[in-house]
Amino acid sequence: MKNPADMLIKSFKEIKGEVEKVVKSTQLKDVQGNVKKFIDNAEKDIKGLVEKDLQGLVKKFQKERKSLEKTLEKSVQSEITKAKKFLKEHKKDLDSLQKTIDKYVKSAKKSAAPKKKTAKKATKKKAVKKTKTKAVAKKISTKKKVAAKPKKSKPVAKKDPNVKPAHITPSVNRGK
Repeated sequence: MKNPADMLIKSFKEIKGEVEKVVKSTQLKDVQGNVKKFIDNAEKDIKGLVEKDLQGLVKKFQKERKSLEKTLEKSVQSEITKAKKFLKEHKKDLDSLQKTIDKYVKSAKKSAAPKKKTAKKATKKKAVKKTKTKAVAKKISTKKKVAAKPKKSKPVAKKDPNVKPAHITPSVNRGK
């Protein structure tokens, strides 16, 4: 039995027995328990820190959002009040301009109204004159018809730079 293979098998069996003893022993179980507790504690600590940080970040974000909204609301309100004030000032200017325009329109209507009355009076006078001058106008109109001839318009000739104008020549009689 002193065969080396038998000795090897025997040594493996001894090692196996010792490993089983260590596994069954409380020392290994204690180590396993300690490792498990350490992992659980580390997991809790990490979760706690992450949750606290996350909650802190959420709170900070909400605070910043609220402060930003307040600032924005204040600036919007101030701009609205400025715009209202600007519109009120310009409305006053427009009202004063409208009043002056109304005054000018009224004065223009008043001055235009008397002119119309005088124009009507003048037309009435002319109507009277027309009745008196109708007989005279007939005599004048008959003479004008005989004496007046309709003028014919002469066609305009194009100017040639080499040709002298006809009115400059000595052969033209100018009615003298």
